Amino acid sequence: MTRKRNKPQKRPKESKPRHFYAVLNERMTLEAAAESREDLAAVNTANGIQRIRHPYARVDVARNRIQKAFMANASHPDDSLTMLDNDHVHHPETVLRLISHNVDVVGALAFRRGEPYDPQIYVKGENGEYQQPADWKPSLLKGTIVGAAAICIRKKVFDKLEAAGIHYPYFRMMYTDNKDHFLGEDWYFGLLCDEVGIPHHCDMGLIAPHIDNLFIGDKPWRMRQGNYSPDANERMRPEPWYQDDGNQDLEGKWSELKDYHKGETCVIIGNGPSLKDVPLDFLKAYPTFGLNRINLMDDFEPYYHVAVNPLVLEQFGEEILEAYKGKVRRFFLRQDWITKIQGLNMQPSVIPIRSLSNEKFYGDPRAGLYEGHTVTYVAMQIAYWMGFKTVLLVGIDHSYQFGGVPNEERIWKGNDPNHFHPEYFKGKKWNNPDLVMSQRAYRLAREAFEADGRRIVNLTAGTKLEVFEKGELAEWMEKR
Repeated sequence: MTRKRNKPQKRPKESKPRHFYAVLNERMTLEAAAESREDLAAVNTANGIQRIRHPYARVDVARNRIQKAFMANASHPDDSLTMLDNDHVHHPETVLRLISHNVDVVGALAFRRGEPYDPQIYVKGENGEYQQPADWKPSLLKGTIVGAAAICIRKKVFDKLEAAGIHYPYFRMMYTDNKDHFLGEDWYFGLLCDEVGIPHHCDMGLIAPHIDNLFIGDKPWRMRQGNYSPDANERMRPEPWYQDDGNQDLEGKWSELKDYHKGETCVIIGNGPSLKDVPLDFLKAYPTFGLNRINLMDDFEPYYHVAVNPLVLEQFGEEILEAYKGKVRRFFLRQDWITKIQGLNMQPSVIPIRSLSNEKFYGDPRAGLYEGHTVTYVAMQIAYWMGFKTVLLVGIDHSYQFGGVPNEERIWKGNDPNHFHPEYFKGKKWNNPDLVMSQRAYRLAREAFEADGRRIVNLTAGTKLEVFEKGELAEWMEKR
Protein backbone atom coordinates (compact mmCIF):
# COMPACT_ATOMS: atom_id res chain seq x y z
CA MET A 1 0.00 0.00 0.00
CA THR A 2 1.36 3.38 -1.02
CA ARG A 3 1.14 6.14 1.53
CA LYS A 4 -0.19 9.38 0.10
CA ARG A 5 2.13 12.28 0.59
CA ASN A 6 0.77 15.65 1.44
CA LYS A 7 2.15 18.44 -0.70
CA PRO A 8 3.90 21.14 1.30
CA GLN A 9 1.59 24.08 1.74
CA LYS A 10 2.77 27.46 0.61
CA ARG A 11 2.68 30.24 3.14
CA PRO A 12 -0.14 32.62 2.13
CA LYS A 13 0.99 36.06 1.14
CA GLU A 14 0.44 38.46 4.01
CA SER A 15 -2.04 41.26 3.29
CA LYS A 16 -0.53 43.54 5.89
CA PRO A 17 2.87 43.81 7.58
CA ARG A 18 3.85 41.70 10.56
CA HIS A 19 6.36 42.76 13.16
CA PHE A 20 9.08 40.83 14.98
CA TYR A 21 11.62 41.61 17.67
CA ALA A 22 14.62 39.95 19.28
CA VAL A 23 16.79 40.76 22.28
CA LEU A 24 20.49 40.01 21.90
CA ASN A 25 21.45 37.90 24.91
CA GLU A 26 24.39 38.74 27.14
CA ARG A 27 26.27 36.34 29.40
CA MET A 28 25.12 38.43 32.33
CA THR A 29 21.95 40.55 32.48
CA LEU A 30 21.67 43.37 35.00
CA GLU A 31 18.49 43.84 36.98
CA ALA A 32 17.48 47.10 35.28
CA ALA A 33 17.83 45.50 31.83
CA ALA A 34 15.90 42.40 32.88
CA GLU A 35 13.00 44.44 34.26
CA SER A 36 12.76 46.66 31.19
CA ARG A 37 12.90 43.52 29.02
CA GLU A 38 9.92 42.04 30.88
CA ASP A 39 7.86 45.22 30.48
CA LEU A 40 8.77 45.45 26.81
CA ALA A 41 7.78 41.82 26.23
CA ALA A 42 4.37 42.42 27.81
CA VAL A 43 3.66 45.40 25.56
CA ASN A 44 4.86 43.58 22.44
CA THR A 45 2.76 40.51 23.20
CA ALA A 46 -0.34 42.64 23.72
CA ASN A 47 0.24 44.26 20.34
CA GLY A 48 0.89 41.05 18.39
CA ILE A 49 4.63 41.65 17.90
CA GLN A 50 6.30 38.24 17.66
CA ARG A 51 9.55 37.39 19.40
CA ILE A 52 12.46 35.67 17.69
CA ARG A 53 14.46 33.70 20.25
CA HIS A 54 18.08 32.67 19.90
CA PRO A 55 20.99 31.53 22.08
CA TYR A 56 23.88 33.72 23.20
CA ALA A 57 26.38 34.56 20.48
CA ARG A 58 28.86 37.31 19.67
CA VAL A 59 26.91 40.39 18.63
CA ASP A 60 27.58 40.23 14.87
CA VAL A 61 26.87 36.50 14.76
CA ALA A 62 23.69 37.00 16.80
CA ARG A 63 22.41 39.70 14.46
CA ASN A 64 22.98 37.53 11.41
CA ARG A 65 21.23 34.54 12.98
CA ILE A 66 18.28 36.74 13.98
CA GLN A 67 18.10 38.28 10.50
CA LYS A 68 18.03 34.83 8.88
CA ALA A 69 15.22 33.69 11.19
CA PHE A 70 13.30 36.87 10.41
CA MET A 71 13.60 36.40 6.65
CA ALA A 72 12.40 32.82 6.97
CA ASN A 73 9.15 34.13 8.50
CA ALA A 74 8.71 37.46 6.72
CA SER A 75 6.73 37.83 3.49
CA HIS A 76 5.48 41.43 3.25
CA PRO A 77 8.00 44.10 2.17
CA ASP A 78 7.08 46.18 5.23
CA ASP A 79 7.45 43.36 7.75
CA SER A 80 9.83 44.67 10.39
CA LEU A 81 12.56 43.29 12.62
CA THR A 82 13.56 45.23 15.74
CA MET A 83 16.79 44.12 17.43
CA LEU A 84 17.42 45.25 21.00
CA ASP A 85 20.73 45.05 22.82
CA ASN A 86 20.60 43.67 26.34
CA ASP A 87 23.22 46.07 27.70
CA HIS A 88 20.75 48.92 27.29
CA VAL A 89 17.53 49.74 29.10
CA HIS A 90 14.58 50.01 26.73
CA HIS A 91 11.30 51.84 27.08
CA PRO A 92 8.39 49.33 27.08
CA GLU A 93 6.99 50.88 23.89
CA THR A 94 10.29 51.05 22.02
CA VAL A 95 9.29 48.59 19.30
CA LEU A 96 5.87 50.17 18.81
CA ARG A 97 7.40 53.61 18.50
CA LEU A 98 10.08 52.57 16.02
CA ILE A 99 7.53 50.75 13.87
CA SER A 100 5.26 53.80 13.86
CA HIS A 101 7.82 55.90 11.96
CA ASN A 102 7.24 53.83 8.80
CA VAL A 103 10.79 54.24 7.48
CA ASP A 104 13.18 51.57 6.18
CA VAL A 105 15.70 51.76 9.04
CA VAL A 106 15.27 53.61 12.32
CA GLY A 107 16.97 53.37 15.69
CA ALA A 108 16.58 54.77 19.17
CA LEU A 109 19.14 57.33 20.35
CA ALA A 110 22.00 55.57 22.14
CA PHE A 111 25.30 56.87 23.49
CA ARG A 112 28.76 55.33 23.57
CA ARG A 113 29.31 53.46 26.84
CA GLY A 114 32.67 55.12 27.48
CA GLU A 115 34.24 58.50 26.89
CA PRO A 116 33.31 60.71 25.10
CA TYR A 117 29.74 59.35 25.52
CA ASP A 118 28.84 60.64 22.04
CA PRO A 119 25.46 60.04 20.37
CA GLN A 120 25.47 57.11 17.97
CA ILE A 121 23.97 58.69 14.88
CA TYR A 122 26.24 59.66 12.01
CA VAL A 123 25.51 61.90 9.03
CA LYS A 124 27.85 61.84 6.03
CA GLY A 125 28.75 65.33 4.89
CA GLU A 126 29.59 66.54 1.39
CA ASN A 127 33.28 65.89 2.06
CA GLY A 128 32.55 62.26 2.94
CA GLU A 129 33.28 62.73 6.64
CA TYR A 130 30.83 61.46 9.22
CA GLN A 131 29.49 63.97 11.71
CA GLN A 132 27.46 63.61 14.90
CA PRO A 133 24.94 66.17 16.17
CA ALA A 134 25.96 68.36 19.11
CA ASP A 135 22.32 69.24 19.83
CA TRP A 136 18.95 68.11 18.57
CA LYS A 137 15.19 68.24 18.93
CA PRO A 138 13.19 65.15 20.02
CA SER A 139 12.16 64.30 16.47
CA LEU A 140 13.18 61.98 13.64
CA LEU A 141 16.67 62.71 12.28
CA LYS A 142 17.76 61.40 8.87
CA GLY A 143 21.35 60.18 8.78
CA THR A 144 23.67 57.60 7.30
CA ILE A 145 24.50 55.21 10.16
CA VAL A 146 22.54 54.70 13.36
CA GLY A 147 23.69 52.73 16.39
CA ALA A 148 22.00 49.36 16.71
CA ALA A 149 21.14 49.42 20.43
CA ALA A 150 17.50 49.40 19.32
CA ILE A 151 17.11 49.24 15.55
CA CYS A 152 14.06 48.52 13.40
CA ILE A 153 14.65 47.25 9.85
CA ARG A 154 12.05 46.47 7.18
CA LYS A 155 12.24 43.30 5.09
CA LYS A 156 12.53 45.34 1.88
CA VAL A 157 15.92 46.61 3.07
CA PHE A 158 17.40 43.11 2.91
CA ASP A 159 15.58 42.49 -0.39
CA LYS A 160 17.13 45.63 -1.87
CA LEU A 161 20.61 44.69 -0.65
CA GLU A 162 20.26 41.23 -2.16
CA ALA A 163 19.03 42.66 -5.46
CA ALA A 164 22.11 44.92 -5.55
CA GLY A 165 24.40 41.89 -5.23
CA ILE A 166 25.10 42.39 -1.51
CA HIS A 167 24.52 39.05 0.15
CA TYR A 168 24.20 37.55 3.62
CA PRO A 169 25.72 38.05 6.17
CA TYR A 170 24.85 41.72 6.57
CA PHE A 171 26.60 42.33 9.90
CA ARG A 172 30.39 42.09 10.33
CA MET A 173 32.97 43.52 12.68
CA MET A 174 35.30 45.85 10.78
CA TYR A 175 39.04 45.70 11.46
CA THR A 176 41.84 47.46 9.56
CA ASP A 177 45.25 45.79 9.33
CA ASN A 178 48.01 47.47 11.37
CA LYS A 179 45.61 50.09 12.70
CA ASP A 180 43.76 50.53 15.96
CA HIS A 181 40.61 51.20 14.03
CA PHE A 182 37.76 48.93 15.10
CA LEU A 183 34.25 49.58 13.84
CA GLY A 184 31.25 47.55 14.84
CA GLU A 185 28.70 45.52 12.93
CA ASP A 186 26.24 48.42 12.91
CA TRP A 187 28.76 50.49 10.93
CA TYR A 188 29.17 47.66 8.42
CA PHE A 189 25.40 47.39 7.97
CA GLY A 190 25.07 51.18 7.66
CA LEU A 191 27.76 51.35 4.97
CA LEU A 192 26.02 48.60 3.00
CA CYS A 193 22.76 50.53 3.14
CA ASP A 194 24.51 53.72 2.09
CA GLU A 195 25.85 51.96 -1.01
CA VAL A 196 22.30 51.35 -2.26
CA GLY A 197 20.81 54.65 -1.06
CA ILE A 198 18.96 53.49 2.05
CA PRO A 199 19.18 56.19 4.75
CA HIS A 200 19.16 55.45 8.45
CA HIS A 201 16.97 57.47 10.79
CA CYS A 202 17.19 58.06 14.52
CA ASP A 203 14.33 58.87 16.89
CA MET A 204 16.09 61.59 18.87
CA GLY A 205 13.32 61.62 21.48
CA LEU A 206 13.63 57.92 22.33
CA ILE A 207 16.77 57.28 24.37
CA ALA A 208 18.07 53.76 25.06
CA PRO A 209 20.63 54.32 27.84
CA HIS A 210 23.78 52.21 27.75
CA ILE A 211 24.44 50.25 30.94
CA ASP A 212 27.81 50.51 32.60
CA ASN A 213 28.66 51.73 36.04
CA LEU A 214 26.63 54.77 34.93
CA PHE A 215 23.41 54.91 32.94
CA ILE A 216 24.68 56.70 29.86
CA GLY A 217 21.88 58.85 28.54
CA ASP A 218 22.29 62.34 27.13
CA LYS A 219 23.58 64.01 30.34
CA PRO A 220 27.25 62.93 30.15
CA TRP A 221 27.42 64.04 26.53
CA ARG A 222 25.83 67.41 27.30
CA MET A 223 28.19 67.88 30.26
CA ARG A 224 31.17 67.53 27.92
CA GLN A 225 29.63 70.08 25.56
CA GLY A 226 29.10 72.51 28.42
CA ASN A 227 25.31 72.43 28.00
CA TYR A 228 24.44 70.75 31.27
CA SER A 229 25.56 71.20 34.87
CA PRO A 230 24.27 68.59 37.33
CA ASP A 231 23.71 69.38 40.96
CA ALA A 232 26.63 68.43 43.14
CA ASN A 233 24.82 65.44 44.64
CA GLU A 234 23.01 64.29 41.50
CA ARG A 235 23.63 60.69 40.48
CA MET A 236 23.63 59.48 36.91
CA ARG A 237 20.54 57.32 37.17
CA PRO A 238 17.85 55.99 34.85
CA GLU A 239 14.96 58.10 33.62
CA PRO A 240 11.68 57.79 35.59
CA TRP A 241 10.14 54.99 33.54
CA TYR A 242 12.70 52.44 34.61
CA GLN A 243 13.44 53.51 38.17
CA ASP A 244 12.38 50.93 40.70
CA ASP A 245 9.53 53.17 41.82
CA GLY A 246 9.09 55.09 38.56
CA ASN A 247 5.80 53.48 37.58
CA GLN A 248 4.27 54.64 40.83
CA ASP A 249 5.60 58.20 40.53
CA LEU A 250 3.08 60.67 39.10
CA GLU A 251 5.74 63.20 38.13
CA GLY A 252 7.72 60.52 36.32
CA LYS A 253 4.69 59.16 34.50
CA TRP A 254 3.85 62.57 33.07
CA SER A 255 7.47 63.52 32.35
CA GLU A 256 7.89 60.37 30.28
CA LEU A 257 5.16 61.57 27.90
CA LYS A 258 6.47 65.12 27.39
CA ASP A 259 6.72 65.71 23.59
CA TYR A 260 6.44 61.95 23.02
CA HIS A 261 4.54 62.69 19.77
CA LYS A 262 6.19 66.00 18.93
CA GLY A 263 5.11 67.34 15.55
CA GLU A 264 2.63 64.52 14.88
CA THR A 265 -1.13 64.52 14.17
CA CYS A 266 -3.66 62.80 16.43
CA VAL A 267 -7.41 62.26 16.53
CA ILE A 268 -9.59 62.94 19.56
CA ILE A 269 -12.69 60.77 19.20
CA GLY A 270 -15.94 62.17 20.59
CA ASN A 271 -18.81 59.79 21.20
CA GLY A 272 -21.60 61.63 19.34
CA PRO A 273 -23.97 59.90 16.88
CA SER A 274 -21.85 61.07 13.91
CA LEU A 275 -19.07 58.70 15.02
CA LYS A 276 -21.04 55.86 13.43
CA ASP A 277 -20.17 57.30 10.01
CA VAL A 278 -16.42 57.64 10.61
CA PRO A 279 -14.49 54.85 8.82
CA LEU A 280 -12.39 52.62 11.07
CA ASP A 281 -9.56 52.91 8.55
CA PHE A 282 -9.35 56.61 9.34
CA LEU A 283 -9.31 56.07 13.12
CA LYS A 284 -6.61 53.42 12.77
CA ALA A 285 -4.41 55.68 10.64
CA TYR A 286 -3.52 58.11 13.45
CA PRO A 287 -2.64 58.05 17.15
CA THR A 288 -6.00 58.38 18.89
CA PHE A 289 -7.54 59.49 22.18
CA GLY A 290 -10.70 57.55 23.01
CA LEU A 291 -13.07 59.03 25.59
CA ASN A 292 -15.35 57.53 28.22
CA ARG A 293 -17.30 54.54 26.78
CA ILE A 294 -15.50 54.36 23.43
CA ASN A 295 -15.00 50.69 24.33
CA LEU A 296 -18.54 50.08 23.00
CA MET A 297 -17.12 50.49 19.49
CA ASP A 298 -16.39 47.16 17.83
CA ASP A 299 -13.00 46.24 16.31
CA PHE A 300 -11.18 49.31 17.58
CA GLU A 301 -8.83 50.25 20.40
CA PRO A 302 -7.47 53.79 20.76
CA TYR A 303 -3.84 54.53 21.59
CA TYR A 304 -4.93 56.42 24.71
CA HIS A 305 -8.07 56.48 26.85
CA VAL A 306 -9.34 59.44 28.90
CA ALA A 307 -12.14 59.52 31.49
CA VAL A 308 -12.64 62.00 34.33
CA ASN A 309 -16.40 62.20 34.93
CA PRO A 310 -17.19 60.55 38.30
CA LEU A 311 -20.45 59.01 37.05
CA VAL A 312 -18.73 57.47 34.03
CA LEU A 313 -15.95 55.97 36.13
CA GLU A 314 -18.16 54.73 38.98
CA GLN A 315 -20.51 52.94 36.56
CA PHE A 316 -18.16 51.85 33.79
CA GLY A 317 -14.55 52.39 34.90
CA GLU A 318 -13.70 48.77 35.65
CA GLU A 319 -15.50 47.61 32.50
CA ILE A 320 -13.36 49.98 30.44
CA LEU A 321 -10.15 48.80 32.08
CA GLU A 322 -11.05 45.16 31.50
CA ALA A 323 -11.95 45.77 27.84
CA TYR A 324 -8.72 47.61 27.09
CA LYS A 325 -6.24 45.87 29.37
CA GLY A 326 -3.01 45.34 27.44
CA LYS A 327 -4.44 47.13 24.38
CA VAL A 328 -4.43 50.81 25.31
CA ARG A 329 -1.02 52.41 25.87
CA ARG A 330 -2.15 54.78 28.64
CA PHE A 331 -5.30 55.32 30.70
CA PHE A 332 -5.73 58.93 31.86
CA LEU A 333 -8.23 58.68 34.71
CA ARG A 334 -9.51 60.89 37.51
CA GLN A 335 -7.20 60.48 40.49
CA ASP A 336 -9.81 60.24 43.27
CA TRP A 337 -11.46 57.31 41.45
CA ILE A 338 -8.13 55.53 40.89
CA THR A 339 -7.40 55.56 44.64
CA LYS A 340 -10.58 53.52 45.26
CA ILE A 341 -9.26 50.57 43.22
CA GLN A 342 -6.53 48.69 45.08
CA GLY A 343 -3.22 48.75 43.25
CA LEU A 344 -4.52 50.64 40.21
CA ASN A 345 -2.26 53.64 40.79
CA MET A 346 0.72 51.24 40.72
CA GLN A 347 0.03 50.24 37.12
CA PRO A 348 2.51 51.84 34.68
CA SER A 349 -0.21 52.41 32.07
CA VAL A 350 -2.51 54.31 34.44
CA ILE A 351 -1.95 58.09 34.75
CA PRO A 352 -3.91 59.86 37.52
CA ILE A 353 -5.43 63.25 36.66
CA ARG A 354 -5.83 65.81 39.42
CA SER A 355 -8.89 67.96 38.79
CA LEU A 356 -8.24 71.72 39.16
CA SER A 357 -10.88 74.43 39.42
CA ASN A 358 -9.03 77.32 37.73
CA GLU A 359 -10.59 78.01 34.34
CA LYS A 360 -7.48 77.84 32.16
CA PHE A 361 -5.62 75.68 29.67
CA TYR A 362 -2.87 73.72 31.39
CA GLY A 363 -0.01 73.02 29.01
CA ASP A 364 1.74 71.11 31.82
CA PRO A 365 -0.54 68.48 33.40
CA ARG A 366 1.75 67.41 36.23
CA ALA A 367 0.03 69.63 38.81
CA GLY A 368 -3.43 68.88 37.42
CA LEU A 369 -5.89 69.85 34.67
CA TYR A 370 -9.05 71.90 34.33
CA GLU A 371 -11.85 69.63 33.09
CA GLY A 372 -13.71 72.33 31.18
CA HIS A 373 -17.08 70.53 31.56
CA THR A 374 -16.07 68.03 28.86
CA VAL A 375 -13.58 65.19 28.74
CA THR A 376 -12.64 66.34 25.24
CA TYR A 377 -10.98 69.43 26.73
CA VAL A 378 -8.95 67.22 29.08
CA ALA A 379 -7.74 65.19 26.10
CA MET A 380 -6.72 68.41 24.32
CA GLN A 381 -4.48 69.42 27.21
CA ILE A 382 -2.86 65.97 27.28
CA ALA A 383 -2.34 66.07 23.50
CA TYR A 384 -0.64 69.45 23.87
CA TRP A 385 1.73 68.08 26.54
CA MET A 386 2.57 65.11 24.34
CA GLY A 387 3.65 67.44 21.54
CA PHE A 388 0.99 66.85 18.90
CA LYS A 389 1.07 69.66 16.36
CA THR A 390 -2.36 68.97 14.87
CA VAL A 391 -5.41 67.63 16.69
CA LEU A 392 -8.29 66.35 14.56
CA LEU A 393 -11.77 66.05 16.09
CA VAL A 394 -14.40 63.51 15.07
CA GLY A 395 -17.67 62.60 16.78
CA ILE A 396 -17.91 66.04 18.43
CA ASP A 397 -21.53 66.77 17.46
CA HIS A 398 -21.96 69.33 20.28
CA SER A 399 -25.71 68.75 20.19
CA TYR A 400 -27.79 66.92 22.80
CA GLN A 401 -31.34 66.04 23.67
CA PHE A 402 -31.93 66.41 27.41
CA GLY A 403 -34.30 67.77 30.01
CA GLY A 404 -33.48 69.82 33.08
CA VAL A 405 -30.53 72.17 33.54
CA PRO A 406 -26.84 71.89 32.62
CA ASN A 407 -24.70 69.67 34.88
CA GLU A 408 -27.76 68.16 36.57
CA GLU A 409 -27.48 64.45 37.40
CA ARG A 410 -30.23 62.38 35.79
CA ILE A 411 -31.01 58.82 34.69
CA TRP A 412 -31.50 58.37 30.97
CA LYS A 413 -34.58 56.29 30.20
CA GLY A 414 -34.68 54.33 26.97
CA ASN A 415 -32.12 54.22 24.17
CA ASP A 416 -29.49 56.95 24.21
CA PRO A 417 -29.84 59.26 21.15
CA ASN A 418 -26.90 61.46 22.16
CA HIS A 419 -24.12 58.95 21.58
CA PHE A 420 -22.95 56.51 18.91
CA HIS A 421 -24.32 53.49 20.79
CA PRO A 422 -27.95 53.19 22.03
CA GLU A 423 -26.78 51.52 25.28
CA TYR A 424 -24.33 54.32 26.11
CA PHE A 425 -26.29 55.79 29.07
CA LYS A 426 -29.46 53.70 28.74
CA GLY A 427 -30.89 53.30 32.24
CA LYS A 428 -27.74 54.88 33.72
CA LYS A 429 -26.82 58.08 35.51
CA TRP A 430 -25.34 60.93 33.53
CA ASN A 431 -24.73 64.66 33.88
CA ASN A 432 -26.55 67.01 31.54
CA PRO A 433 -24.04 68.73 29.24
CA ASP A 434 -23.02 72.33 29.81
CA LEU A 435 -22.43 73.56 26.26
CA VAL A 436 -21.78 77.17 27.27
CA MET A 437 -18.97 76.30 29.69
CA SER A 438 -17.47 73.68 27.40
CA GLN A 439 -17.35 76.23 24.56
CA ARG A 440 -15.48 78.61 26.84
CA ALA A 441 -12.95 75.87 27.52
CA TYR A 442 -12.63 75.05 23.83
CA ARG A 443 -11.75 78.70 23.10
CA LEU A 444 -8.94 78.46 25.65
CA ALA A 445 -7.67 75.35 23.87
CA ARG A 446 -7.71 77.03 20.46
CA GLU A 447 -5.84 80.07 21.80
CA ALA A 448 -3.18 77.88 23.43
CA PHE A 449 -2.60 75.75 20.34
CA GLU A 450 -2.50 78.66 17.91
CA ALA A 451 -0.15 80.66 20.15
CA ASP A 452 2.34 77.81 19.78
CA GLY A 453 1.90 77.39 16.01
CA ARG A 454 -0.37 74.37 16.38
CA ARG A 455 -3.98 73.74 15.38
CA ILE A 456 -7.20 71.93 16.23
CA VAL A 457 -9.37 70.97 13.25
CA ASN A 458 -12.97 69.78 13.62
CA LEU A 459 -13.80 67.08 11.04
CA THR A 460 -17.20 66.20 12.56
CA ALA A 461 -19.92 66.16 9.90
CA GLY A 462 -22.87 68.35 10.89
CA THR A 463 -21.19 69.60 14.06
CA LYS A 464 -22.76 72.47 16.02
CA LEU A 465 -19.37 73.40 17.48
CA GLU A 466 -18.11 76.57 15.78
CA VAL A 467 -15.04 77.30 17.90
CA PHE A 468 -12.47 75.43 15.78
CA GLU A 469 -11.62 75.56 12.11
CA LYS A 470 -13.53 73.05 10.02
CA GLY A 471 -12.05 70.39 7.79
CA GLU A 472 -13.06 67.47 5.59
CA LEU A 473 -12.34 63.94 6.77
CA ALA A 474 -11.62 62.78 3.21
CA GLU A 475 -8.82 65.33 2.91
CA TRP A 476 -7.08 63.94 5.99
CA MET A 477 -7.56 60.39 4.78
CA GLU A 478 -5.63 61.33 1.64
CA LYS A 479 -2.82 62.86 3.67
CA ARG A 480 -2.11 59.47 5.22
